[in-house]
Amino acid sequence: MKKRYKLVFICLGIYAIIMAVIIFINQSNKNKGVATIFIDNYSKWIYSDQKWAKIPDSEIEDYSWKKYDIYQNQKFIGNNYLMNSEGQWYIFDNNRKSISWERGTIAYGGDIKIENISYTSTNMTNKEYAYANRVLKQLNIKDVLDENTPLKKKYLIDLDNDGTKEEIFAISNTYQDMITPTKVYSIVFLRKNNKNTVIYRSIEKFKTHYQGCRPSISTAFKINKDNNPKIAISCTFFSAVEVNNYLYEYNNKTTDFKNILIDFTKLKED
Repeated sequence: MKKRYKLVFICLGIYAIIMAVIIFINQSNKNKGVATIFIDNYSKWIYSDQKWAKIPDSEIEDYSWKKYDIYQNQKFIGNNYLMNSEGQWYIFDNNRKSISWERGTIAYGGDIKIENISYTSTNMTNKEYAYANRVLKQLNIKDVLDENTPLKKKYLIDLDNDGTKEEIFAISNTYQDMITPTKVYSIVFLRKNNKNTVIYRSIEKFKTHYQGCRPSISTAFKINKDNNPKIAISCTFFSAVEVNNYLYEYNNKTTDFKNILIDFTKLKED
């Protein structure tokens, strides 16, 4: 009899342990949550289970009339509602009063905290042209960056949260009417500790004056205060019928960038 009771207690103990493990796993999965990012009216991304993916258009209504932290041109405008209609986003405050959606609007949502990383941009100086030409030479591009190059922008951004802003340069010789280059290039690179690290590159043989796209940083952020911030780079075409977006993760230890998402978006024509 005692052995039978002992066996019952052992079975109940095992059952209790198994149930506790199941509950713990389910709770852990719930705590993982998701994060969402919307870049202007084209890119719609979701972060779940430590992976990034595009949100299908067929599911976008699930994200309507929810609250998001919204930034316009690097300025926080509030925690407001977003409503999607036929692929276009609209912003509303708590009183359902409409707020203008401007180009450069970024929306962060979900139950995983996203920390926006601010940055500034300016044109490169003549001294900084040398950094860019060094990169062009390393990439076997004979064309030289000078005052006639259409895109030569510098971004200042504190990636490692040490109080010192890193320098990221975006350069491109696309859409030049008067100059015929040997190659059409668009490049984004980080300059840190006298080292140039290429983040994004597109290099093509010259065919027409209107090929290629021009890159720019569209947003930068951290997930759950991790040590590897993310940078989104948008590349726009002359025809403005599509935008290529790339999401990169920065490694603070190696100062390298890893591409973790590519999003080619066809824009709707008016």
